[in-house]
Amino acid sequence: MERWITILIIVCICVIGVIKILFRYRNISINKDFTIDYINKYRELGNGLFKGQMNEEVYEWLSLKSSKMQNIMGSYGIASLFQPPFSKIAYKNYHIVYNGLSEIRKQFSLSQPMVGFGGSLTYQNLYDKNDR
Repeated sequence: MERWITILIIVCICVIGVIKILFRYRNISINKDFTIDYINKYRELGNGLFKGQMNEEVYEWLSLKSSKMQNIMGSYGIASLFQPPFSKIAYKNYHIVYNGLSEIRKQFSLSQPMVGFGGSLTYQNLYDKNDR
């Protein structure tokens, strides 16, 4: 009887180990698929920016999913010390995905004319009205 209990305990431990391995493999597969989707959306955003267009839907999707991507990257997504070019400020533990995406948006908006009030007011419209 003791022998059967010992064998049963060993079999239970092995089954629990196999189940944990299968769940870990499933989570890795889900994270890999998400990462591939994130990279493809990031490329889509980048290609649009090279054409001078900002795809708001892709940017919104990337922004909403950036925390998940940052968590998947773990310590690889954090720069221990980051100093922007031509800046005297250095940031510790700089989250690359969070901050990089917002920097892309900021740089794109600086290179484009400002649009406000539902698109009815732009710098060019103001300039045209002042010339009259």
